[in-house]
Amino acid sequence: MSTEIKSTGTTATVRTVQNVSTDVVYEGLKKSERKQSVLTCRTLSAFLLFIVVNIVISFVVPQPAKVVDEAFIQSSGSEARQQGKWTWWISRNYLGRKTAPDIAMLGSSQMGSATFAADAHTLNQPLDCVLHRSGSTLEKEIFDRTGKRVDTFNFAMGGAMASDAYMFSQALFKGDKKPKMVVIGVSPRDFIDNTLPSVSATEPFTFFAPFVELGSLTNVAFPDVLAEANFIVKQNLPLERIHEALDVAAKKYQQEAPTQMTAIPKASEHKSLLRAVLGSADEVRLNEWLIPASIPAWIFEDNTKEYLNRFRNCRPPLYKAEKAFFDAFLANMDAQHIPVLVVGMPSLAANRTILPNDFWTEFRGDVAGMCKSHNAKWVDHTDNPSFVLENYLDTVHLNASGGTKIFAEMAKAIVADPKLVAVVNAKPTQSTQLTKKTTDMVH
Repeated sequence: MSTEIKSTGTTATVRTVQNVSTDVVYEGLKKSERKQSVLTCRTLSAFLLFIVVNIVISFVVPQPAKVVDEAFIQSSGSEARQQGKWTWWISRNYLGRKTAPDIAMLGSSQMGSATFAADAHTLNQPLDCVLHRSGSTLEKEIFDRTGKRVDTFNFAMGGAMASDAYMFSQALFKGDKKPKMVVIGVSPRDFIDNTLPSVSATEPFTFFAPFVELGSLTNVAFPDVLAEANFIVKQNLPLERIHEALDVAAKKYQQEAPTQMTAIPKASEHKSLLRAVLGSADEVRLNEWLIPASIPAWIFEDNTKEYLNRFRNCRPPLYKAEKAFFDAFLANMDAQHIPVLVVGMPSLAANRTILPNDFWTEFRGDVAGMCKSHNAKWVDHTDNPSFVLENYLDTVHLNASGGTKIFAEMAKAIVADPKLVAVVNAKPTQSTQLTKKTTDMVH
């Protein structure tokens, strides 16, 4: 009897413990559900608030500009400070012209150094790289052969890639600002640079991306999906406009910062001159990036080490992306009936031999093939032996004598090609000598 009582008591105790345990678990689940419900509610509220804020901003904050025009340029903080990136200055100079040029010159610092150094010598006067955007030596070489005075504009800038020709042309070659001909200098460095992570990392891409329709090129412009998603969000999220508006407002009142040019000590004067010719700086302003009428012949810098790094992998993913953009650039010019001269820019053997022979064969074949597909003229001077050490500032950039040589070759190619020379022949014959000019930009 006592055993039964004990058994019954034990059973009751167990049941009581089980009931208490069940109640505790139940209460725990209810608390967890309440927490999840609160968390879900807060998340949903935050998401709805985010949407509402963006909707309000879309009406309150001014819509971003849809085109790169004079109004866009003049409303920027760079205009207020008279200090900005090279892309901004080039766009400002181009859009400030009264008419489109006969010839648009595109390329990287190889084209830029040849132009600035040769033009200072041709015009026999110092030049401000910020404002001098003509190709005076090319104009003279064409004039000497045809008696026709053409008008040029130089878009070349340090660090530009082949893809940037696409960005410049898509953003600026519109309406009455469309040139009649394009001359573009290219070399392997315009397609491969192991210090550059992707097409989207260049200054012109960042500047022009909001105004250029990339289409299928979006797939090759970014290093990964996250970078592409981040770009899309920034382009389409109204909340981003506050950041941009505040940035523009702040820059209008910022003090002018010293450029790389002003920060260079006097002892490195020849290096600062090279930087001016090559256009290497973040933000620049007037009257500092000056080229003298005559650059001393002794100036030469061995930059082989730099290019050993740039070319350490001769077929990075960037190479394929740059070729895609260059092909699209040529296709667009062809579609708009703008004839193009593509010039393989020369370099010293010390630079060329960094890249293997099979790469050079591939590179020349690829560029020639794209030119043929889109009716562009390809002239290869990449290993032209007439360009000797005395024609260079370093292993890839031409000085005044080298620049004069390459522009003479360009003029010969233009005169020899029916489509290209037709642009020149449409100009009236001039009986007077070419006059000095630096730019028709209204300061």
